[in-house]
Amino acid sequence: MKMNIQLLKHCRQLAELNQSELAKRVQVDQSLISKIEAGTIPIHEETERKVREVFKHEGITAEYIKLLSELFEAKTMKKQRKEWQEVR
Repeated sequence: MKMNIQLLKHCRQLAELNQSELAKRVQVDQSLISKIEAGTIPIHEETERKVREVFKHEGITAEYIKLLSELFEAKTMKKQRKEWQEVR
């Protein structure tokens, strides 16, 4: 499961890391984290792997990330369903 921008930002905030701190630990420039979170560029596989390692070290496990992803997806689907009902 690839991390989306909403999930990445949320996990970063849960880990109580700012973009600069995460970037330093992942060994990338802060501007890269900013662009990924803004959706300007996709997250590369290797960068995502490193980000997940940082999150794991901060107590945010793969299982927790999966659960968050499912919650975000359910919330999005609920919002879309409501919008579709309003259109009818």
